[in-house]
Amino acid sequence: MRHAFATIWREGAQHSNGSLGTAGGLRALYRGVNPTTIRGIVLSVSQICSYDQVKQTLKQRGLMEEGLALHFVASMFAG
Repeated sequence: MRHAFATIWREGAQHSNGSLGTAGGLRALYRGVNPTTIRGIVLSVSQICSYDQVKQTLKQRGLMEEGLALHFVASMFAG
């Protein structure tokens, strides 16, 4: 692990000095943070909304009552 961090630090220092090394360092390590975070937010919101909608529909139509089975079924539909 120490070697990995040393390599990341070294590549970042080479890149910031203008040498023609590989573009790395801490910026490269966290390059995908924003897209991954946005993807996580979209997935979480859609799953929560789907879960709630399925749960309400099953209860309103009288197909299931509040309990563990209802939560399990709604979770399976939500993904």
